Amino acid sequence: VDIEIRRLDDVIPASAQIALIKIDVAGAELRTLGGALATIRRCQPIVILEAGFSSEARSRELFDLLRSGGLRLSTMALWLNSQPPPTTFEEYLPLARSNFYFLAHP
Repeated sequence: VDIEIRRLDDVIPASAQIALIKIDVAGAELRTLGGALATIRRCQPIVILEAGFSSEARSRELFDLLRSGGLRLSTMALWLNSQPPPTTFEEYLPLARSNFYFLAHP
């Protein structure tokens, strides 16, 4: 099966206002988010993603990429309970090691 791969930034018109992005891409989270970074910066959507822990370096890349897009990375449970998201990678790392489901928000 051939599948065409396109960046969200190339598909979503600059005039569109995106409120929510859901990502479940089995290990390709960084590439997917990288291809949507202009849209994320412009629209500041809520991003729901599944991301398993594979390494501290990869977790740092994910944290830094979303922060560069103007979003804070949290767990769904923290967000639903109105608890503040981690503000540093050191605070985020224990969450990355023990959770699969995350929510990024402005």
